[in-house]
Amino acid sequence: MICSSVNLDFFMPDLPSEIGLYSPRRGTENWKQVKGKVTRREKFLSEMDAVIPWKPILALIEPHYPKAGNGTQPMPMERMLRTYFMQQWFNLSDPGMEDALYDSEAMRRFAGAELIDDAIPDKTTIRGFLPWCEACSSRSGCC
Repeated sequence: MICSSVNLDFFMPDLPSEIGLYSPRRGTENWKQVKGKVTRREKFLSEMDAVIPWKPILALIEPHYPKAGNGTQPMPMERMLRTYFMQQWFNLSDPGMEDALYDSEAMRRFAGAELIDDAIPDKTTIRGFLPWCEACSSRSGCC
């Protein structure tokens, strides 16, 4: 039986409803206040988020990225690009990157994926992004 006098507010901070807990740009400061420590990985990913020009890169890729249709829906383009970058930075295999996304809250936040609400790219999806990007690059120099 749980004691009704226990205050659980520490575990569930008051965040505005539009703030996503794992979002790379929203709610990050509140999460850091609750957690109390910023890891080296979080610091690195925060720095990369700040210095990489995401919008111009995404604009180059967008015309060539698979569009949603009646079949299997493609993973969001920005999530896949951020996942690909992390895979290169941390020297992870496709299965290793999938595991890291499930294990590391910092990596999920950087990729813009919430564990409960969003699809996490699996190893086959991650593997499929690189050949697609290389094919796109050879056609138009977008990647």
